[in-house]
Amino acid sequence: MGRPYTGKVTESLVRERQANGDTYVYLRRTQYNRDSKRTVSLGKTLLGKIPCGEVDMVPTRPKKKPHTSDAAGGGTLACSTCACTRVPA
Repeated sequence: MGRPYTGKVTESLVRERQANGDTYVYLRRTQYNRDSKRTVSLGKTLLGKIPCGEVDMVPTRPKKKPHTSDAAGGGTLACSTCACTRVPA
């Protein structure tokens, strides 16, 4: 008799070494899938990197947030930072 199925999400730190010697540190979220009897990765988030020859982690640039659309606005406007069109805020 095995352990009872809880369905909890497990978080772990993963270090991936690159060819140039830098190490990227990720927060990985996994969960056991009872149907397929395998552990499924729910996603991973980059926390930072450890440059080659150093011990401390350096935070990396955060991912840019997506544009939000305004339901009350009218018309479209070309975004100044990329080629998309969005509703002005």
